[in-house]
Formats: sequence, structure tokens, C-alpha cells
Amino acid sequence: MVKSIISILAAFLILAGGAVYEQVCASKVFNGLRREFIVIYENLDNETASGEDLLNAQKSWIKEKRKLHAFIPHNEIKELDLWIAEAVYYADKKDYEEAKGKVSVAIELLEQIPRTFAVSVENIF
Repeated sequence: MVKSIISILAAFLILAGGAVYEQVCASKVFNGLRREFIVIYENLDNETASGEDLLNAQKSWIKEKRKLHAFIPHNEIKELDLWIAEAVYYADKKDYEEAKGKVSVAIELLEQIPRTFAVSVENIF
């Protein structure tokens, strides 16, 4: 009986620790990327951004998403991939309005995706 209770508590602590670790890691990555894309959005608004700026941000995303594959479903990652790729394309063509729209959606996704997987009451029930 005591062994069962200890095993259940140990399993619960491992799961809770994993959930907290996942949330901390994902939030850290998404917050950093979100700040990077906000700067790019502001530069696009001033028409001072280049395709190279967005390409560098895309490279940051590609580097970070390797870590996120363990935590985040591939569909969420793929959606963000597509919006960022489109933003790079439009910035390269100097179509700042279109690029701003794509970056705006990417910023929103970078904010919403970690909330979807946060340890919270609404996500548990």
C-alpha cells in the first residue's frame, strides 16, 4: 500500500516537473522570438527592414524550433514556418505591407502557441 502511494506521488512529481520544464522552455523560446519579430515589424513599418533581417529571424526560428519539436505539435510549428517564409518572401520583394501582415500573424502565433500548452486550469479541463 505504501509503495503504491509513493509510486503514485513519484509519478505525479515527475509529470508535474516535466510540465513545468516544458512551459518554462517553450515560454523562453517563444518570448525571445516574439521580441525579435516585434523589432522586425517596427522596421517594416518604417520601411527600413530588409529581406536579410527577416532571413536572420527565420534562421533563429529554425534553430529554436528543433528544441520545440519535443513539446509542440508539428502542425503548430508548420503554420509558423509558413507565415515566416511568406514574410521573408514579401520583404525580399520590398512589399512591406504584405510582409507586415505576415509578421503580425507570426507575432500573434508566437504569443498564442505557448498559451495553448501552458499549465493552467482552462487547458486541464
